[in-house]
Amino acid sequence: MEDAVSNCCGNSRRCTCTVVAGGGVTVDGNGSTTSPYTVSATPPVTGCGLTGSGTDASPLVVAVGAWPYPCDLDAQAGGVYCDSDGVLRSEPRPVYDYVQSSVNEVFPANPLVPTTMDGDGTTVTTRSLTITNPDPCREARVLIEQEWDVDFVLPPGGRAGYFVAQDEMYRTQNTGNATVFDVHTQTTKVTGNRVIPPGGSITFTVDLGMGWGAGGATYNRIQSFIRVMIFVL
Repeated sequence: MEDAVSNCCGNSRRCTCTVVAGGGVTVDGNGSTTSPYTVSATPPVTGCGLTGSGTDASPLVVAVGAWPYPCDLDAQAGGVYCDSDGVLRSEPRPVYDYVQSSVNEVFPANPLVPTTMDGDGTTVTTRSLTITNPDPCREARVLIEQEWDVDFVLPPGGRAGYFVAQDEMYRTQNTGNATVFDVHTQTTKVTGNRVIPPGGSITFTVDLGMGWGAGGATYNRIQSFIRVMIFVL
């Protein structure tokens, strides 16, 4: 039977066998029956996020905490990913943004309030705002709030109203015997949420209509605000 020396040196009995170990590895013994080679390795150094020594009894594992929430971990937990530098990364961070536009439009000619009496009035101006999703990864949900204010001039018996997106928001009438100038009330309307794809944009457009005009009622100013709250969660 060949011994360790013959295994190292082949069939020659006149050689010296040298065993070279790599970094972190040690080799003891001379390869004989009474002193066999013993190879051992220094356990790897672990940093934050890892535990264990790399042995069968103590394998390397990720150091994690217990799931503290009442919901199901498998269904609700986010992911952990490896980036191009080998660094562990979590899900994208939540993003919030806010944009607004405002217009204060004056009408020196004092146009007559349209006499339209149906549910959307006659459109006299249109306002719009482009909304961009700041997140390139996930869709955004947006809530849109509008504020409108119209100045009416109402002679005796004059009547006027305005509509936002075909919804009557305000109506007034002068029942006195003198002209009333710059009658106005600021109203607020919240529009249902919109969805914007990752990195995409939408343009929100809304019409202001007027109606119920009577008795020579006119308008001289339309002020609007469009405020948008953007959520990416």
